Amino acid sequence: MAQPDHLSLAGRRVAFTTPQTTDGGGGYGCRLGTLLRQRGAHPLPVPTIAIRAHEPYRLRPYLLPGALDPFAALAFTSRSGIAAFSRALPSSTSAHLPLSDSASALPFTVAALGSDADLLDSSFLARLCRDAGSLAVLVPDVPTPAGLVEALGRGSGRRVLCPVPDVDGLREPPVVPDFLAGLEAAGWVAVRAPAYTTCWPGPGCAEALVALDAAAPDAIVFTSSAEVEGLLKGLDAAGWSWARLAAHGPVTADGVRRLGIEVDVVSSRFSSFHGVLDALATTFCSQNQLQQSAYSLLFPTNLSPRYIQNVLWIYIQPTQLCRFASSLSFTQFERMVSSTKGKVCVTGASGFVASWLIKKLLESGYHVIGTVRDPGNRKKVGHLWKLPGANERLQLVRADLLEEGSFDDAVRACEGVFHIASPVLGKSDSNCKEATLGPAINGTLNVLRSCKKSPFLKRVVLTSSSSTVRIRDETQQPELSWDETTWSSVPLCEKLQLWYALAKIFAEKAALDFAKENNIDLVTVLPSFVIGPSLSHELCTTASDILGLLQGDTDRFTLYGRMGYVHIDDVARSHILVYETPEATGRYLCSSVVLDNNELVGLLAKQFPVFPIPRRLKNPYGKQAYQLDTSKLQGLGLKFKGVQEMFNDCVESLKDQGHLLECPL
Repeated sequence: MAQPDHLSLAGRRVAFTTPQTTDGGGGYGCRLGTLLRQRGAHPLPVPTIAIRAHEPYRLRPYLLPGALDPFAALAFTSRSGIAAFSRALPSSTSAHLPLSDSASALPFTVAALGSDADLLDSSFLARLCRDAGSLAVLVPDVPTPAGLVEALGRGSGRRVLCPVPDVDGLREPPVVPDFLAGLEAAGWVAVRAPAYTTCWPGPGCAEALVALDAAAPDAIVFTSSAEVEGLLKGLDAAGWSWARLAAHGPVTADGVRRLGIEVDVVSSRFSSFHGVLDALATTFCSQNQLQQSAYSLLFPTNLSPRYIQNVLWIYIQPTQLCRFASSLSFTQFERMVSSTKGKVCVTGASGFVASWLIKKLLESGYHVIGTVRDPGNRKKVGHLWKLPGANERLQLVRADLLEEGSFDDAVRACEGVFHIASPVLGKSDSNCKEATLGPAINGTLNVLRSCKKSPFLKRVVLTSSSSTVRIRDETQQPELSWDETTWSSVPLCEKLQLWYALAKIFAEKAALDFAKENNIDLVTVLPSFVIGPSLSHELCTTASDILGLLQGDTDRFTLYGRMGYVHIDDVARSHILVYETPEATGRYLCSSVVLDNNELVGLLAKQFPVFPIPRRLKNPYGKQAYQLDTSKLQGLGLKFKGVQEMFNDCVESLKDQGHLLECPL
């Protein structure tokens, strides 16, 4: 049944959430306000999220001369993304454009949704390549990210650049991860580019609704689930909460359904705001329906769920807005809203342990922000982008242990931080003392100072080492089972010039003191010698030492003496376990087995007889008999892999990557 072109909203006070922007543009909030006034309504904008433009340098790696040549498409899901990309493009046409002359001869598509494509004008296209006429502008019939994926068709391994927002201080709505996943499912290699930041504007964002002199609205309109969260955070800051909530973020339906949505009203048109405004006007005509439910929701029914537009409507009876009792706090909402487990930061992301931890975190559904010194170094970080879920839920950002405040941006929106980055030096050398201790201690405190600034932080997990426990004079210690209450002897470490162990001791103690003074929930994990497959083709120090031992080199391993060993997978799982277990506290030793040098080489020679493994190794520390008591970690439910499995996985990885050739003795 056809509806009138214009249904009146005369006299209705309609609040709607809208982003704050730093570029001065009115955005869709301005357009919606105009339409409401045309219908006779009183629009009330409520800025519950903010759009912050990135500095252009964030996108410039993709806009250097020829940088877009490896890509077949450029796909925008928001007007803000196009505006940010346009600001970063060269200011004028030149010979050095992102698409080179040779690449422009190949098909290249620039895609955007609905009226957003108006920004893809001739000026924009001319700053992509000199032959702007060769570019295809794609506007899908269905103006949704899912519609965009369908319009792009099969990717067949081609690359598509997707300028999308970072999310700071809010849960990332599923819209972008789902869009990237849809592209991957269609055979595209989707590359996420940071275009701008969506964040919470602060506790005063709901002032227009909660002010004492504010008139109650007849309706509240949301256009994304992030705006739902932003409003609830604002209401929570003002001491308000909700008895129940009806919400729908059409593209973000999964996250919003966890709020207990009641759907009472359905709009049949969503290609523009007119459809939902008509449905709203129709709803107001039915007072009986308003009395039956204080919450009504509009979304289209004439299309499949994956085509539902990103528009959310909540109706609230005028007399009820100021009367809601509290049974669902924002904290409860926060636990319900996200389809992922939340956002965490991993420092030193390209390292052996950190890479495996990121792998397990992605598998568990976390959104991961990894810090590295150079995110653009594909040799160092390329293996991370091959991990399942990386394109959807991994961000790599630059940070340096020795730069004060360098980790502020990385941890600001995170609930958890895994601090793994630490200098590792292989050979003991008196010249290494200052170079090792300073960065380890100061770097750890630098990260924790950034953590202190984060309003969303729940827990920090610090990677320490069993070397903070096991280096002791056994002749003076009759008990030979060390646990987390034990600390290594600083004088003995000094005497033996074990600067790495000393750095770990001082860094962990400094971290524990800082956390206590600043009320940070800090848990430390103390792995022993970590063994297992490497995700990176570049070998870490421990993997290089194992490789040397398999090839007959005895010098490096002789220095270790009696040592604990643990599988890399167990180390990664232990980090997540202590992070996710509320009652976890203090230090946790992580080690599967403790072996003398000769026990180790005897086992390896038997397990891998084709390699020239020495039959015996010297122990410069004399007779050792200590054990590591890991009952505290096992009490949380961790079961360790055996020594044969960890070394077998390591050897197979070394062979697969070409580091180790299997040849007869």
